Amino acid sequence: MILLEWNTANVVVVTLTEKQTFTPLQYLFLFKSGNKGKMYGCAAADISQFTARYNEFIITQKDSSPNFLAGEITLGESGFYSYTIYGIDQVLTVPQIIAALAMTAQELADTYDIEELETGKMRYIKTPTAIAEFDAARENKTVFQNT
Repeated sequence: MILLEWNTANVVVVTLTEKQTFTPLQYLFLFKSGNKGKMYGCAAADISQFTARYNEFIITQKDSSPNFLAGEITLGESGFYSYTIYGIDQVLTVPQIIAALAMTAQELADTYDIEELETGKMRYIKTPTAIAEFDAARENKTVFQNT
């Protein structure tokens, strides 16, 4: 399982080399929200010093102007996402990464020289925002909700 925290350079360590049939020029991370099914994604470079043993990436969640080519991503709400990591034998541009979010796995394979390397779950933790509380005198109120 991958754990990503809001506004942090998250180190993601996975073992992809054992599943590769070629050395990818780029790794594509696709995340699908468990609540709404919305797709998010980015490309990240492998920074591992021992690629035969493990692969290491930095993925940063940013709220505005992410660089999709440098492992930066803008995710939705906190919660669980499913993820797929692909190895690609070419370097994608930002418009190609955005287009890939709308493609199925078969469409990706038909469009690019790509292989699926890993799937799993990711948990995204967004820092809770402070909520101002008002502590008034206690009193009983009857509240009705229209449904």
